[in-house]
Amino acid sequence: MYGGDEATFTATRPTIDAYARACELIGPTGSGQLAKMMNQICIAGVLQGLSEAINLGQKYAIDIQKVIGAISNGAAGSWQMENIWKTMIAGQF
Repeated sequence: MYGGDEATFTATRPTIDAYARACELIGPTGSGQLAKMMNQICIAGVLQGLSEAINLGQKYAIDIQKVIGAISNGAAGSWQMENIWKTMIAGQF
């Protein structure tokens, strides 16, 4: 998420592409920071929901691995669910 003028973005794109999987010119200077804040808000909501779901399952002794397997490929799925649920059930946040 890049904020700045298009000429600078174009000039620096080869360097960015060498280490970034994706890069998008969002708008003028500061736009990249605002986009990153929006991204963090979205992630926080997903993590909170996943944490609450795991907590509920643990409270009622549900097999979390089975539940994750059942829901991770549907609308509830996320990178967080796919990659960090095991550390979350171990209490390693």
